[in-house]
Amino acid sequence: RGFAEVPRYLAQHGPVVEVDVDGTAFIPGDVDVLFWLQPQRVRSRHIAELRRFLASGRSVVLAGSSVHVDYSAEPKGMRFSARVASPAWERLLEPFGVTPRPDLLMDRNSGAVPVDVNGTPQVVDAPFHLRNLPAFRDFRRFRTPARGGISLIAASPLEFDPRRAADAGYVV
Repeated sequence: RGFAEVPRYLAQHGPVVEVDVDGTAFIPGDVDVLFWLQPQRVRSRHIAELRRFLASGRSVVLAGSSVHVDYSAEPKGMRFSARVASPAWERLLEPFGVTPRPDLLMDRNSGAVPVDVNGTPQVVDAPFHLRNLPAFRDFRRFRTPARGGISLIAASPLEFDPRRAADAGYVV
């Protein structure tokens, strides 16, 4: 949920293989970069496969949040409520020295954004919708120009523990 368009955007730059890492804990050997989006199920075999993949010199992009937001249309306007998401996100990050915090990052320059509420597009003004616009990023080292913003819904902060990361063999 929330990441449905990512494969389509990635396919503009090369072949995309969609894999159910949650269900199988298997990462194909011919994948160069793994994008694991909002993990729902993480067991020790998932961590072992992820470590194997990283040890082979390939890259991983993890995206998720420790918070999930539900929207509902009320007579007086839109209502939203936040709840703790699956514990999978915490289980996935912990072995790498990272702890998700159950807070919401807020954007004091937020604006109205469209969201799907029970199958109907609605406009919501919610400060927890972070907009990361091209003007906010430095793409000078990238081969292609910045082409649009990234909307982060219910982003939650991460706490990095350099000592735990180093014990796991990583540098923060």
